[in-house]
Amino acid sequence: MWVLLSTVLSLALAEPTGDPAETAEEVEAPRTKDIKVPGVDLIARLPLPENPDDLPLWSHGLGDATSEVKLGLRRVDAFTDLRVQVTAYQPDLERITGSLVAWLEAQDEADSFETYTLGETTLLEHERLGPLVQIPFSVRDEHLEQDFWDEVALFSVEGAGVLVTAVSSDSAEKAHEVLAEALDLLFPTVAALGADDLPAGRVETPAGYALEIPTGWRTLTEKEARLRSTVRIAGDGPFSGQFARIYGVDPGELEKVIFECTASAEPTLHVLDPSKSPQAAENFRKFATVQLRGGRVRIQTGSQERMIDVVAEQPVQPEGEGELTWLSLPHRQAYLWRISGTLFDEPVAVSMFYTAWDDVGLLCRAITPTDETAVLGTFESMVRQIEILDSEMHPMPLSMKARYIRWWPTAHPLLQLYWIPIPLLLMAGWLVLRDD
Repeated sequence: MWVLLSTVLSLALAEPTGDPAETAEEVEAPRTKDIKVPGVDLIARLPLPENPDDLPLWSHGLGDATSEVKLGLRRVDAFTDLRVQVTAYQPDLERITGSLVAWLEAQDEADSFETYTLGETTLLEHERLGPLVQIPFSVRDEHLEQDFWDEVALFSVEGAGVLVTAVSSDSAEKAHEVLAEALDLLFPTVAALGADDLPAGRVETPAGYALEIPTGWRTLTEKEARLRSTVRIAGDGPFSGQFARIYGVDPGELEKVIFECTASAEPTLHVLDPSKSPQAAENFRKFATVQLRGGRVRIQTGSQERMIDVVAEQPVQPEGEGELTWLSLPHRQAYLWRISGTLFDEPVAVSMFYTAWDDVGLLCRAITPTDETAVLGTFESMVRQIEILDSEMHPMPLSMKARYIRWWPTAHPLLQLYWIPIPLLLMAGWLVLRDD
């Protein structure tokens, strides 16, 4: 009996096991509510009041995948609103300042009754979010006859940039304070990629070609590109099932796709010297025009005919015939077409590149405003050096007629190979008649 009692007392008086600090932390940990931010690997961890009957300090509203603002927050007692927006790819924060300032200035131009005054840009290191760019600015709303004090912060997670903007009707200090508090509530679930993990320099694609990406540009990662397109190469050729599109971007910009390339198993075009085959060159112009503005194109290969419907994401209306260049690449040829046009009534310049291998046709395009045509020059320098991987194993698809046009030195209709038997037959007939 005494043994049992002493055992019970010893257990009751024994000190709790484990680290007391950890035990206290578990007990005192604040109650929180996790909010998944749509479209990005980010969680907002909002504190809840200790008393469930009290109102929380933070309220929130969620947008959907198509909304410009993915998450709206409000610090009720501070009369400060915040909005969380997401860019389409991971930016280069060391180069982004100019683009971020231009983005803010564009907001000013969009709202004629608001005047923006920008403060000093700061690049700092957040303990959890990593590199972070902040810009304070004030907004004068002439319609409401009121001043607002805002501050925007930009940081990266894998595959996206996150813009957090605080809007205060109280003061610039309040906007800065609440923004800092809001940033501490954000928890990325996937960290940003380092520069070495982003596809730049020489990029080899699963579709069978390689590009040397110009300095300052990069292509989208697979994760970023899949958010734009999941189209795969059709058919039953050696590249069937591979992702069809790649995108080139300037990570020093918030949202700037410079070029895109699409590999397709649709019937391929014959790429022939325009001086020998004006019809092949004209076929390419018609094909490229439909690719630019959308519509339907008919491609005939031998006795087979196929209609292809094209929906253009950026419908450019070409003007004139443009300038067509025939390129000689290792083991194949290509077309390069520079043309001007309009995109939603705005003047643009376009450069398009086309080549083919096996059953795959590759079309690359770059579209720029007319005052940025230097970008097209850089794009054209890149595609002139395009490399088809294992090119000898993947020849350019050509019909017998196309092979003849490439091989025969002249395009003059009276100097074609098929005229040679005619004088031979005439001479043979003359010899026969003479013997008679």
